[in-house]
Amino acid sequence: MAKKQKEMKTTNKKSQKQAGSYKAEILKKSSIVTNPNMQAYVRPEYHRRMEEIIALFAEEGMTVEDYLDNVLTEHFAQFRNETETSLKQNAAGGHMDEGNVQNIKPFEL
Repeated sequence: MAKKQKEMKTTNKKSQKQAGSYKAEILKKSSIVTNPNMQAYVRPEYHRRMEEIIALFAEEGMTVEDYLDNVLTEHFAQFRNETETSLKQNAAGGHMDEGNVQNIKPFEL
């Protein structure tokens, strides 16, 4: 039997639209394939919060790894220009190893 997803309820139409967008972009399975050799640690309270959100609102089978992948994908898309500009400025200012400077390429999502 499929899990019934709860609606994310908010106080006004603008917030409700944002909640719908959040659910569509973040609370879905991603195409990430986990690698046991690559780990990221998060605060225990963040991990618990992600599990709560996933249990209540996400599609069935979604994992914390899916959630993190979706959040980071959205973050990098939203701040793409700022991130690339900062990387280039730091590289030009000598704040990065010379080998890393030559390897800076536009981030592709």
